[in-house]
Parts: sequence; structure tokens; C-alpha cells
Amino acid sequence: MTIDWWGIGLQALNVLILIWLLSRVLWKPVSQAIEQRRATAQATLDAADDAHTEADRRLASLNAAHANIAAERSALLKESSLKAEAQGRETLAQARQQAEALLSSAHDAITRESDLTRQQDTQHALSLAVAIAARLLAPLDNAAVHAAFRERLHHKITTLTRHERDALTGALQHAPAAKQPPAHSARGAEAAMTREIAGTAPSGNVLSIITAAQLSATQQAELKDLLTRELHPLPSLRFEVEPALLGGVELRSAHFALNNSWQSDLSVLAKAFEAMPTPPSASSPRETQHVS
Repeated sequence: MTIDWWGIGLQALNVLILIWLLSRVLWKPVSQAIEQRRATAQATLDAADDAHTEADRRLASLNAAHANIAAERSALLKESSLKAEAQGRETLAQARQQAEALLSSAHDAITRESDLTRQQDTQHALSLAVAIAARLLAPLDNAAVHAAFRERLHHKITTLTRHERDALTGALQHAPAAKQPPAHSARGAEAAMTREIAGTAPSGNVLSIITAAQLSATQQAELKDLLTRELHPLPSLRFEVEPALLGGVELRSAHFALNNSWQSDLSVLAKAFEAMPTPPSASSPRETQHVS
């Protein structure tokens, strides 16, 4: 077998010419097209990356805004809750104060009404007791009772101060304006209450002897003899009858009155009862505990 070197050389030449032609006519356009496609694809990928980055940035911004909104919502809810709680406490405190004020006002009103009712009942009871005592004592104005009141009058006259004696006998030219002479401590409060400066006593230097019933001549003489011994100077005497005394003997001058009768004793007793402190109401502790 012989080798055709000329044929091989011509074929190699044909190959070289074909390669040159392909590189000049086909390879450059194809490579340029491939490069353009690669650049276009790369630009598309870069744009996609940029869009993804922007999307991530916007997502982060939205997440941050959402977190801020959630924090603000939580803060607003907490603030609203605190305000509502504070307002509720304030409203409850105001309601409690109003309730306590109403309870205190109602308690005071009940206490005042109870005290007023108690005072009215006490006054009624005292008036009734005085009236009953007056009815019981009125028939007892006999000789023995008169003698007892005469001795009592004698004792009261002996315990009078000098100022009181002058006022009783009319030795004073003017009555004391607003100051009453002090009573001796040994005589006690009751004796002091049975003497008073007369506001409606007889005018002039006259000493009135007041009794509940008409005295006999003997009784009048005994009283005159008693006053003559105890009072100096002795003023003119005048006997008067005043059934409201119920029993007793009283002396009244222009400036002084010496009370000595059952009526004055009952008045003193009534005033003593009125001056007694009022006991507290039984419902007060419960109502006070309820208010607190």
C-alpha cells in the first residue's frame, strides 16, 4: 500500500482553508452572540440581585415599622390600662367618700332627731311629773306643812348674806344690775337656786309674804314675829295669796325674792333634770362602725 502524500497535503490544505473560513465567517458572529447573551443574562441576574436586595431592605423596613407599631400599641394599651385603673380607683374613692358623707349625714340627722325626740320626751315627762307632784302636794297645805315651811323660811333668812338682807328689806336704793351676790358654800347649790333677784316684785319699800292659801291670824302673827326678829329694818308687810305655789311661804321685795315653796322646789328639780347629760344612743356604736 502506497501513501498519497499529495492527496494528504491537499486535504490538509482544505482543512486549513475551511478552518480559516469558519473562523473568519462563522466563529466571530457566534462568539459575539454568545457574549451578548452572557452579558444580557448577567445584567438580568444583577437586576434580579438588586431587586432581591431592595425587597429585603423593604421587608426589613416593614418589619421595623411593624415592630414600632406593635411597641406603640403595647405602650398605648398599657397607658390606657393604667389611666383606666387610676380613674377607677379615683371613682371608687369618690364614691366611698360620698357614701361615707351620706352615711355620716344620715347618722347625724338620726342622732339629732333622736336627741330632739329624747329631749321632747324628757320635757314631757318632767312636765307630767311636776303636774302629778303638784296635784299630790296641793291638798297637803295644812298647819303642819305651814309650820315646816315657816321653819325652813327661818333657816333661809339666817343664811342670807348682808347684801341679800339689804335687798330683801329694801335698804338698797338700787337693785344689782346683772351680778347676784355669791351664796355661802355651806348652803349648797340648792339654797343658791332658791334665791333670785326679783324682776316682777312689788314696788316700793314693801315686803310681800306670798302663800298658796289664806293664812289664819295666828299664822300671820307668827310670820310677823319671825320677820321682826330676823330683819332689820323691817319694811311694811303685805300678805298675798298665790295658789300656784302649791304650798310654802315666799318673801318678795322690790329687789329680791326668797323662794320657799313646793313650786320653786319642783322648778329646781326640773332644771336639775334638764341639766343632766343625755345618754348616748344605743345604735350609735353600730352606725359608727358601719361608716368606718
